[in-house]
Amino acid sequence: MSLAFRTVYDRLFLQNKLPQIDTRLNFALQQRAAVMPRVFKQLNSTNDIEQAIGVTGYLTFRQIDEGGDLTIDRPEQKLPTTFVHRRFGLGTGVSRDLIEDDNKGYLVNQRMDGLAMSELDSQEIQAASVLNNGFGTNGYDGVPLFSASHPLLKVGGNQSNLLTVAADLAYDSVQAAMIQMENMVDDNGMFRRITPDMLIVSPTSRFIANEILKSSDRPDTANRATNTIQYAENGMPTPIIWPFLTSPKAWFLLSKQNGLVWYWRRKGYTDSWADDWSETAYVARRYRCSFGYFDYKGAFGTPAT
Repeated sequence: MSLAFRTVYDRLFLQNKLPQIDTRLNFALQQRAAVMPRVFKQLNSTNDIEQAIGVTGYLTFRQIDEGGDLTIDRPEQKLPTTFVHRRFGLGTGVSRDLIEDDNKGYLVNQRMDGLAMSELDSQEIQAASVLNNGFGTNGYDGVPLFSASHPLLKVGGNQSNLLTVAADLAYDSVQAAMIQMENMVDDNGMFRRITPDMLIVSPTSRFIANEILKSSDRPDTANRATNTIQYAENGMPTPIIWPFLTSPKAWFLLSKQNGLVWYWRRKGYTDSWADDWSETAYVARRYRCSFGYFDYKGAFGTPAT
C-alpha cells in the first residue's frame, strides 16, 4: 500500500486509523438499546468451547428415629450442554472517489453507522433465535426449550414450561403462566421459587402487554377490579418489546434466574486495509461468540393460537 494512497485515506489510515473508526462505530452501537443483554447472561470465555453441567442437588431432610440410620443422598449428574464459539463478521469498502468528494465525512460516517447497526442487529437476531426456535429445536434434554416433556432426572416424570392450553396474550393467560411458572420444581421435585421478571413480546403485542402490566385495574373487564398481577412476589413483570421475534403472537415469561447464556470469546473489533489496484479502503467488524441455554427452568413460553 503506497504512502500516497494512505494519505488520501487519512480518516482510515495513518495516525487516525483505528481509533477514529472505533470511536464512530462504538458511538453508533450505543445509540440503540439492545434486548440481548437484558435477557441473556453474558460471560467471557477463554476457551475454544464452553460446557455447562451441574448436579441435581439434594432431597429434603428425613426424620431420624432414635437409634436409626441417617439417610444418604447422592446428587446425580445433569445432562451437559456444549457451546462452540463461532466467528461472525462483515466489511464494507470505501472508494477513493468517495473519500475525495466526501469532504465533511458524512457518507463515510454513514457507512460506519450502518456497519455498527448491522453488527447489533446480527446479535439481536442470533439471541432471539433461541426463543424463536424454542418450540421446535431439541436442546440438551432431548426436547425443545419450551416443552411439556422435560424429564425430571431424579424424581422421574416430566415437567412442562408451556401453557397447558396454548393461548394468546391476555390477562388470564398471563396469570395462568405466572402460576404455572412459580410452581415449577427442580430435578428433586423441590420448588425452585422462580418468579417471572420479564414478559417478552413482539411489537404486535406491545399495547396488550402494556395494558396488562401497567394498569392498576384489570384491563379485561368494565367492572372496577384490581389488577392483582401487581401483587406478585416481585411485582409486575417488565414488558420487553423485541422486534426480532419471528412470531407476532408468541410470548414469553422469563425469570432473571433463567438459563439463557451468551459467551463472548472476543467482543466486536475493527480491522481496516486497502487495495491499491481498485483504490478502495475496507473496514470490517468481527466478533466471536456462542449462545443458547443450559437450563429450561426460568423460561416459559407459548406459541399462542
